[in-house]
Amino acid sequence: MSRDETLPGGETGEAFERVAFRMRLHPGKAEDYRRRHDEIWPEPR
Repeated sequence: MSRDETLPGGETGEAFERVAFRMRLHPGKAEDYRRRHDEIWPEPR
């Protein structure tokens, strides 16, 4: 997207880079992932 393109919603402005990834969990590993995630990234208090 160049800097002069229209953004979603009709707004114009500086372009931004969108960075993301999709992760897949092995079957049966969702609870292990949640436990490990919560140890590193606790909810704000």
